[in-house]
Amino acid sequence: MSEIDLRPIGTIHSPYTSVRDMPIQPRGALGVAGRVEVFSEFAEGLADLSGFSHVYLVYHFHRAAAMRLSVVPFLDGSARGVFATRAPCRPNPVGLSVVRLREVRGNVLLVENLDVLDGTPLLDIKPYVPAFDRWDVESTGWLAREGRDADTARSDGRFEPGPSSPHAPDLLRSGLARPLAERTKPMQIRYLEIVTPDVDAVCATYARVHGVSFGEPQPGLGNARTATLADGGVVGVRAPMHESEAPVVRPYVLVDDVEAAASAAVAAGAELAHPPLELPGHGKFAIYIQGGIHHGLWQV
Repeated sequence: MSEIDLRPIGTIHSPYTSVRDMPIQPRGALGVAGRVEVFSEFAEGLADLSGFSHVYLVYHFHRAAAMRLSVVPFLDGSARGVFATRAPCRPNPVGLSVVRLREVRGNVLLVENLDVLDGTPLLDIKPYVPAFDRWDVESTGWLAREGRDADTARSDGRFEPGPSSPHAPDLLRSGLARPLAERTKPMQIRYLEIVTPDVDAVCATYARVHGVSFGEPQPGLGNARTATLADGGVVGVRAPMHESEAPVVRPYVLVDDVEAAASAAVAAGAELAHPPLELPGHGKFAIYIQGGIHHGLWQV
């Protein structure tokens, strides 16, 4: 069997009109109300559903980026296999949410705790039955530590359609998509980030070898100790922010437009690991991965 043909049975309506700043799990959407409209030809299948307090909604991630087998999920800073995450850019972009069913009104379900984008195509509905669906588990992998932030975490743009997606606009208009020979501005390292469990030792070595002086930890840069270089760039040395963050040396190249630069990197085949984000007082940064190596972009 090479293909499976699925068709929507309805549409999910919610307050969320953008994939950014949405809850990433139903636990982060407690009390959020929405409607599930089931197409009239399938309405007969809703008989007896009103007897259940919770239901599964199975739906299509219609606004997700192209498939990636390695992703940096919302609750972590490390790359993970997509099947060990809830990321939407899957080989088959299917989502699953458990919501509270308040009422069945004709062919419309009134639900709560809804964490789904408005206009999402509905694929299926199933009753949630604790006797069938709830298990005592021994391990939740990397989420054992990070998963407790699911109540407050919000989505960003990291899984939006990129230039490799058929839904994306043509980004070749960006100056950063031009060949290197057509660019006139020389490349400059704005920030050199060093993640290590031995912060003081690395700072001492850099001070002795390069003659730089490191200050106190800066909360806005992950408590990195920083030193200013002769060309105006900055080197920052910080400890890992969580147990799963591996040591890394990550240069951030100065760009005029970090969004355009990140899009150009994706267009060239890179994976966007962290979408552009504002750091108050420092500028905007983004991270992409190519060839197994982290690369940073920085806009001031």
